[in-house]
Amino acid sequence: MKFRKLDPFWLEVINKKYSQYSPINDFSPLGDNKPSKISWAMARKIVLDRDQYRCRICGKSSLNEEYQNFSKLKLDVEVHHIIPRKLGGSDSFENLITLCHSCHVSTFANEYSGIPVPRDGIYFEFFTDIKNIYEKFPDREEILIKEYFLNGRILRSEVGINGYLCMGNNNIEIDEIISVFNPDLIILKNPKNNKFIRGYLSP
Repeated sequence: MKFRKLDPFWLEVINKKYSQYSPINDFSPLGDNKPSKISWAMARKIVLDRDQYRCRICGKSSLNEEYQNFSKLKLDVEVHHIIPRKLGGSDSFENLITLCHSCHVSTFANEYSGIPVPRDGIYFEFFTDIKNIYEKFPDREEILIKEYFLNGRILRSEVGINGYLCMGNNNIEIDEIISVFNPDLIILKNPKNNKFIRGYLSP
């Protein structure tokens, strides 16, 4: 499995910075279920710092300068439980990884468990009804959807929503295009193969 490795020197710096919570380890790809002795809020803070506020899969970060100076900004990264809490996963450092929102959503099909597969350089599909987005992707197919997930709820439409199934091969570039339009993020099943994909609806 590919992911962005942590510099051992940086991990040593983090252990010194948070010495009262040592040892601070890198995540384990298999996750962890041993109990954590610190609060979720502190564990989250340390993991974001450990991972330098950057997605460990695709490398995306909303910060362009030294992140220590901008820790109060709204970040486009989230701390993910590799083994979900509902399946016995803990808040231990080995069970936590920083992901961007897009990589986090890609674990939805696996009930938000595990680590997503890096998508850079791999063709993948998404749905949108926003003309200014789908016009930028010549490799697209018009489809009608009648069911999707939004904020954890299943929504259905008798009439359906017309849009396009678009294909791309650079998820960071696609995310940058889409973020300009501030769409509603949905999850739906690809009607061609029944796999879960992302979707972007007009707000």
